[in-house]
Amino acid sequence: MFNHTPAIAYPEDLDLLKDIYHDICRERRIRDGSRASAEVAKALMYLFSQGVLDDAGIRETMQIYFDRKRMLH
Repeated sequence: MFNHTPAIAYPEDLDLLKDIYHDICRERRIRDGSRASAEVAKALMYLFSQGVLDDAGIRETMQIYFDRKRMLH
């Protein structure tokens, strides 16, 4: 993992977020450009802005996000 501050997204940070976004959308069959994909993107950017910067931490937190969202519906 890179030593970056959450206030600044460097190209490698954006690459990581993009890869995670595409993996999540593919695994959950979320169509790119859909409302659900926008929610995924917002959640990823929020995590990054809160200092969750590593691949495993982001993925784990996104799993918790989806689990909680499923429980509410």
